[in-house]
Amino acid sequence: MARKKSEFVSAGYKMVKVFEALANGVLDAGGGDDDLRKLETDSELRFAVGKLIVGDRDCFRFTNDEVVIQIPALPRPTLEVLTARYPLIVSIERDDSPECPVTLRLATVLKSDEDSIDGPTYEQRLASRRSILLGLQHRDWLVAHQDELPEAARTALRALIGNVYMDFPGLIVVRGDGGRGFPYAARIGRRWSGGWGWIDDGFGRLGRVAVSSK
Repeated sequence: MARKKSEFVSAGYKMVKVFEALANGVLDAGGGDDDLRKLETDSELRFAVGKLIVGDRDCFRFTNDEVVIQIPALPRPTLEVLTARYPLIVSIERDDSPECPVTLRLATVLKSDEDSIDGPTYEQRLASRRSILLGLQHRDWLVAHQDELPEAARTALRALIGNVYMDFPGLIVVRGDGGRGFPYAARIGRRWSGGWGWIDDGFGRLGRVAVSSK
């Protein structure tokens, strides 16, 4: 009778092989045991090794650490409200934006060597983050209260005017011609103003995705 494989033993053997390969890599680079021990004692080194292995898997990372803005609980807009404000909109494809209080942060989904991505790639990279993508209610609140934020947040947000644009793709709407879009904020004069971005336009290096960090 064939012996049943032990998952524990099998996993242990694989981990030994992984460590052996890592050790050989360090030795090949001219290192030694003391360098390997740094993986146990140096958390920043472990993180750097992990990032090197994982790479830009989903390309999501926070940017502009100085922009941290508390937004209260807000309801999602209904289709009736949307079409009254924006007659070109005919339907809501989805709205996953949170309705609870959130802490707005800005992020990118570009790899470090990319200047832009097309619409399908943008959607794909956002897919696993849908639950934290902010929507129209957050865009509207931010634009309306941009002068009333705490000083640090207000200063940080003003410094970005004209340098970046902010997408709020928690809400995806459909136009009469089939175009699919989301709320965004960009510069009008010296202020942030609301508008609509379209998925077909993709995402560029000046883009930021508005997300909840909670």
